[in-house]
Amino acid sequence: RKTARKGTLAEFLLESPLRGADLDLERQPDEPRDQPL
Repeated sequence: RKTARKGTLAEFLLESPLRGADLDLERQPDEPRDQPL
């Protein structure tokens, strides 16, 4: 790790500017895309 962590993941999420933004994080029920192998 190149830099030391400054707090926990929970603290990071609580300090996020998107906290309380009421984002819709539901996954879309789309079909999977075809990927060439």
